[in-house]
Amino acid sequence: MLIRHIKTAGNSLYTAKQRTLLALLGMSIGIASVIAMLSVGLMYGEETMRQYQALGSDMLSIGYQREPRDNSSDDSDSDRKKPAMTAALVQALPEHLHSIAMAAPEANSYAWFDFDGTSGYVWDFIGTTQNYRALNGIKIQQGRFISDLDAHQHTVVLSGDFLNTKAFRTYKKNIIGATIMLRDREYHIVGVLAENAMLNSAGGNVIRKTAYTHISNMRQQRDGRTVGVVHAKLTAGADAAQTAEAIEQYFAKRVSGLKVKVIFSKSLIERKQKQANMQTLLLTVIGAIAMLVAGVGIMNVMLTSVTERKQEIGILRAIGARQADIRWQFFIEAVILSLLGGAIGTALGVAAAYGYAQVQELTFFVSTFAIFVGVGVSTAIGIIFGLYPAHKAAKLDPITALRAV
Repeated sequence: MLIRHIKTAGNSLYTAKQRTLLALLGMSIGIASVIAMLSVGLMYGEETMRQYQALGSDMLSIGYQREPRDNSSDDSDSDRKKPAMTAALVQALPEHLHSIAMAAPEANSYAWFDFDGTSGYVWDFIGTTQNYRALNGIKIQQGRFISDLDAHQHTVVLSGDFLNTKAFRTYKKNIIGATIMLRDREYHIVGVLAENAMLNSAGGNVIRKTAYTHISNMRQQRDGRTVGVVHAKLTAGADAAQTAEAIEQYFAKRVSGLKVKVIFSKSLIERKQKQANMQTLLLTVIGAIAMLVAGVGIMNVMLTSVTERKQEIGILRAIGARQADIRWQFFIEAVILSLLGGAIGTALGVAAAYGYAQVQELTFFVSTFAIFVGVGVSTAIGIIFGLYPAHKAAKLDPITALRAV
């Protein structure tokens, strides 16, 4: 009996090709969007977590504690120098604290560049020391990275994104050794990074058009600070809590009024994992809404089918079909639509996610969660939104249905 109902439902869907195709189109697009969206979100989350974990759980960053704003202060107060970490203190940190294996300061600013007659904007102009490369996993494409011998020498390392600009593409000579103007100073290029070659403490790739120089070449900011943040690495077996307390005391004793905040990569990884879980939950909710809309579309198609096929229903009832038979026929039609839409949508969604992963150079994987959402939800939609039209068709009065012409 079930096989007969399936054949009958299949024939009915095949007969109404236009209506069937429209229903499949809506369902497929909805499911494809959900699967692609979930897959891309999960791939981005995995990539970000991989970048965090590549740094290691023994990494930490040291920044300034945020000072409460004093509304009674006038504008001149903002120009006063604030207690600051210095490059010398940062470089001496491993000598005084054995729990620190290495440390590197970072001064971050921005600049305009002028190279071979072409000007442009540098998003990040970073001053640091040679340990910065090891701490952040930087890969070099040409030349070398900044070393401690570059102190007070106007040398610079450029991110690989510079090579994509017109000025560098048309430059015929060797980039290494060429000069570039940054903040009205002439710098000698000693190295170029590979594109997207740095994993920073924020878990992202290197920012476009970034230039690195020795921190001794950086100017103080308006608040009097040069060092903005410190990157460091724990020695094997070091206690994180004790190290954080020792770091705070180290700077407080050497600079009056200086309060720092220590953040470990382990806590960043945990925080990022929570963010990734929230992102997945948000995408799932959005997907559920999209599926709900697709389900309403299927119900509308099936209700239209009931209205158009009243005479057919009347004939079936007149020749002995029971209400259960009518109910099963329309219900199976809705389920078939949902399953076909789920299969087509899943294929389209996976293909879209794969294409996006190739373009963005993400590690592609098929998320079983996304497939479950696509196929499982589409089946549930067929059951839920197919029940009412099937019930309405079964409840039609045979005499009234026969009169519908």
